[in-house]
Amino acid sequence: MAEAAAKVVVRDAERLVSTGSNDYGTQISLQRHFRRNALYLSVAQVWVSSPERAFADDAWIPTAVAGWETRLTRRLNLILQTYWSRSTIRDTPLDELSADKLQATLGVQWLHRGTALRIAITENLANFDNTPDVGVSVSLARIFDRAGTDR
Repeated sequence: MAEAAAKVVVRDAERLVSTGSNDYGTQISLQRHFRRNALYLSVAQVWVSSPERAFADDAWIPTAVAGWETRLTRRLNLILQTYWSRSTIRDTPLDELSADKLQATLGVQWLHRGTALRIAITENLANFDNTPDVGVSVSLARIFDRAGTDR
C-alpha cells in the first residue's frame, strides 16, 4: 500500500499545527495478515518545515515502523509496534537533541460497526532527552471496506 498525506495549516498556525507550516509525506506499507495475527512494516518520508531555523532546516525526515497485531476477542486487538525516526533538530551541540528517536507502543483497538477506538501507551527506548519518556494516545477512526461500504 502506498499513501501520500498533507498537514495543512488552518487559521492559527501556532495552535493547530506543531511546526506552524504545511508538512507533507509519503509512505509505503507492507502488510501480512494471518488468521489471528498481522505483521506490518512501513517506511516513510515526511517533509518538515522547521519552526526554528537556528536548530534545523526544512528537510525530509525518514521514518520506519514495524508492528504486530493479534486478535484477543472478536472485536478487540492488541497492537505492538516499534518506531524509528531521524531527529528534526540537526544543528545543535547537544547530542541528545539531534539523536534519532526510537520508541515502542503497546495498545488495544476495539472495533464496532466500522468504528475503531484505539488506546495506546508509547515508551521512549533510547535517547531520553529528545522525546517524552512516556506518552498516551487515544484515537477514533471510521473504517470502510474496499467496496466503500461499512464493515
